[in-house]
Amino acid sequence: MWRMNIKNKMQITYLGRFAALIHKRSLRNEMALDFAEAQLNNLMLNLQTLM
Repeated sequence: MWRMNIKNKMQITYLGRFAALIHKRSLRNEMALDFAEAQLNNLMLNLQTLM
């Protein structure tokens, strides 16, 4: 019983770390997407001013 408890705790911390990694990665992706969107908007504005 006691051993089982330790194993479960280890699994829970592992899952927590995994979730944190996924969360960090998704945040980074969102930032990259925002940056790409801003670049695209700049490009569109530049094209409009050229026309």
